[in-house]
Amino acid sequence: MGADTETMMLQFSSSSFRSLQQAISTSPENDSLVPTTLLLCLGEIYGGRTQSKSWIVHLKGARALMAVRDWSISEVANDQRESSLLWGNLFLSITIQASLCSNLWGHDWLRTEMLTTSGEHFVDELLAFSTELIPILLSIGQLEQQPRQSRVPHGEDLLRKLNAMIERHERDPPPLRRALHASTPEVEAHQFALSSAAYHYATQIHIYRRLLDRPSESTEVQASVHNILHCAEQMVKGEGGRPWITMVMPLFTAGCEAHSPESRAAASGYLQGLEQLIGAQNIHHARSVMEKSWDLKMFAKDSSLMVPSIWSHTAESDSSFITF
Repeated sequence: MGADTETMMLQFSSSSFRSLQQAISTSPENDSLVPTTLLLCLGEIYGGRTQSKSWIVHLKGARALMAVRDWSISEVANDQRESSLLWGNLFLSITIQASLCSNLWGHDWLRTEMLTTSGEHFVDELLAFSTELIPILLSIGQLEQQPRQSRVPHGEDLLRKLNAMIERHERDPPPLRRALHASTPEVEAHQFALSSAAYHYATQIHIYRRLLDRPSESTEVQASVHNILHCAEQMVKGEGGRPWITMVMPLFTAGCEAHSPESRAAASGYLQGLEQLIGAQNIHHARSVMEKSWDLKMFAKDSSLMVPSIWSHTAESDSSFITF
């Protein structure tokens, strides 16, 4: 991102924030407040301006506005339901992935009924993974904070549920639900099935490494790395591959734990391609952190020293680079 673009984004954020403050003070029930707040949050993340944590302020602001309006799909008029679903899913998409590597809020802070009002699970177009995975993703960051004697049994239970989910989805993939209920070509549905599978395998890695203390070089972890990269290999890249642009988290996860030079090169290459396609600074940051983690592992191997887990580092600092 060049200096001119950076200046323009800063000016946009500043003016938008002032307009938002004025709108909240004069018309707190304005329908545009939640979308505006979420777009400001995305602007901070994609622009790489995450050190100030202003993206978190915007996200919590969106949550507060939703609470004031009792934002729920089941209570929204039919003509507004699609728009509310879209913005509610965007809110969830940011929050779910941010909470995976941070402890910014509790599990109850999310209202998953904003995503679906039925008991049926599906692959959501915006999330790009099955809604059945949401409770597991939300649990990992919090369980990691618990003592090992309670963390490991919970982790084993989550892993059993996740593995059963993966086997079930391989036999009978959940349907894709489009944000605006448009028709779905069969080839595109297959692409979303691949992205959903990649998220499942990435979640396996987080459970293995953060809850069960499995070493990075273990057979289980490396099998999950291989499966993520295999999914990525089959996906349509470039402007025609819509679920492809949501693959930052699985690719970052696989890359951080990859041991072979070939797997590391594949993960880095995919992230570099996404960075060039989207132009978002958070992806550049993700790739830099991933490659730095390889250097730390090499240093630890050469010096027989222990280094902090990459996941502990991100939980203590900034998780916004894996969002989307």
